[in-house]
Amino acid sequence: MKPSKPISRRKVNGSQIVWMAALFLLLFNYPLLSIFNKPTYVQEIPLLYVYVFGLWLGIIAVLWGMSRLPKGRLK
Repeated sequence: MKPSKPISRRKVNGSQIVWMAALFLLLFNYPLLSIFNKPTYVQEIPLLYVYVFGLWLGIIAVLWGMSRLPKGRLK
């Protein structure tokens, strides 16, 4: 068997990180937070906490996914 060629990963651009940071700052801004600041619960967890924690996990997942794409996929 031939050894498989390692996948060359792309490096995330500084401008891409800045755009993602701007997007997520908008999502953490007051108007959207006020939409989720209601006395509603999701399995006994306040809706605002679910939104903030889910958004935080989303940030991590998107940045991780961007760094794991092979070269040439995101330009």
